[in-house]
Amino acid sequence: MLPGQRVELGISESSLLRSAMLVYLVPLLGLFIGAGLLQSLFANDLAAVLGAALAFILVRGWSLKLGEKHHYRPVILQIALPGQPLKIES
Repeated sequence: MLPGQRVELGISESSLLRSAMLVYLVPLLGLFIGAGLLQSLFANDLAAVLGAALAFILVRGWSLKLGEKHHYRPVILQIALPGQPLKIES
């Protein structure tokens, strides 16, 4: 690769949707479930905060492990030399 080259990256649609859910939906649900579960067990606001923090840590570790899988990584589709346009196919 040379400085100034244009690179087109791609990722499959299903991987894009799964990764968006992994980044946005799973941590949010984990925070609500963790906070609600410990709040209901201990009837304490501090327990709710600790439950949310614990859920965040667990989901973060899980997402880092899933992020290592190859189908979540983008691939190089094409490389153009400096000054040359990328080929656009429809």
